[in-house]
Amino acid sequence: MNLSTFYLLKQDLVESLGGGVYERIGAADSKGVEIDFQAAPVNGMHMNAGYAYTDAQYTVKCNMCSAETAYRLIVLVLAACGGAASEAAQPEPAVLSAPAAAESTAEAATDAAESLKTEYPLTIDNCGLTYTYDAPPERGITMNQASTEVMLVLGLADKMVGTAYMDDEILPSLAEEYPSQEILFAGACCGTPNEIIRQVGAENIFADAEGNWATVSWEEVVDRDPEAIVIIEADRSTADEKIELLTTNPAYADITAVQNKRFIIVPFSATTLGIRNVAAVEDVAKGLYPDKFE
Repeated sequence: MNLSTFYLLKQDLVESLGGGVYERIGAADSKGVEIDFQAAPVNGMHMNAGYAYTDAQYTVKCNMCSAETAYRLIVLVLAACGGAASEAAQPEPAVLSAPAAAESTAEAATDAAESLKTEYPLTIDNCGLTYTYDAPPERGITMNQASTEVMLVLGLADKMVGTAYMDDEILPSLAEEYPSQEILFAGACCGTPNEIIRQVGAENIFADAEGNWATVSWEEVVDRDPEAIVIIEADRSTADEKIELLTTNPAYADITAVQNKRFIIVPFSATTLGIRNVAAVEDVAKGLYPDKFE
């Protein structure tokens, strides 16, 4: 007899809101037990039995609506089989030919797929917000490690147009499916970051992008080849981490700013409207024109 148990608890799960800002969203725990039993009560007879139980719960905290929602999944599996005491008493096994077995498996898979098919339009209520989809989404951006790997496991790599905030290397079993194009957030045409750059007489390479912050690809950064890079300092995503990424990844080696190590660090708090904007303008000016401040 084999017996195994497990208990996993993960608290303070966070979700990225973009621009280096994160929100605490909940916790998750799972526990379970698995038993495998084998016996041979008499000569020529065997018995196998298995029992598995998993209880998982995911608690989501909605900071906007001051509510918590708990999602719980319980899986129970029980299986058993036995062998006869003599060959004469054993039933003749049913044997399917290869084509018949394949056809049977395909039919079962089709039936399962039909039962799980989502009907559209689909309305989802989540944390006080309601979304309606008239058709399956065609493109998506994953914002953390877990969602990225879930998409890959589901075979949706071709639907992913970008990823961000990866914590570790992609699992080796999924590496071949992982798209090469990662995304990041850059100051766009119409927000405080662009205004800071404009005030010092410089040009934002993404001034043609709409909004305050824009989702862009590293490929676009390489193509536009900035002479200097303003790097945002935040508690959960430090400037040192970003600089290490830029200076150690061969894909960014040809960027002029990387070659010259011309990085200008600005705190995230200075990129939103407030009294820190003036200091941010001075920091960027010193980084671009150091000889003017000697």
